Amino acid sequence: MIMLIGNKIDKSQRVVSREDGERLARNYQISFLETSAKTGQNVELAFMTTAQDLLDKKLNKKRVHLSLNNMIHNTNDSCC
Repeated sequence: MIMLIGNKIDKSQRVVSREDGERLARNYQISFLETSAKTGQNVELAFMTTAQDLLDKKLNKKRVHLSLNNMIHNTNDSCC
């Protein structure tokens, strides 16, 4: 799981625009979020989003694994 996070959005002069960050994230097909450590804006959201994505990924793997196990155990053992 990779997320691009732009920090220091509380600053008036930006080095990287929001649009450039969004474009880069789209190019790499990753999430993008802007934060400010100074004000705390979106900091908790960044961690919560990352945790949720990791949890979703783990749950999806379990579903696929359970699905494959069901397919294997539900096959007919007779050969002919």
